[in-house]
Amino acid sequence: MLPEDPPCFDPKEWYRTQKEHWLAWLDEYQGPGAYGRKGRDYDAEFAYNHAVNPGLLTYLAKAARVPAKSLRAALAAQKAVQRRPYATQAAAIRRHVPWSMVAQTLWPGRNA
Repeated sequence: MLPEDPPCFDPKEWYRTQKEHWLAWLDEYQGPGAYGRKGRDYDAEFAYNHAVNPGLLTYLAKAARVPAKSLRAALAAQKAVQRRPYATQAAAIRRHVPWSMVAQTLWPGRNA
């Protein structure tokens, strides 16, 4: 139910939007997917904390409408490490936009 993000036409990627990317990634999350996952029954927090593509995380933060100050800090932190691996960039984003913040904006009043 989150909003669409602007399409990106990158010939190296199979998806056009980060929303499409999230939905496809999560659709395969209970199985091995493209990454040979071994576990099952992961929750949303686990998925968020194990997503390494920074585009997935920034899309979700924007779509969930996390506080602008936190989003700006996350984007600046990612930019500071943009030449590092995706996992490093994702960690930089999560330091400023942790799962608890995303969950609170998606489901106000519910404990994450």
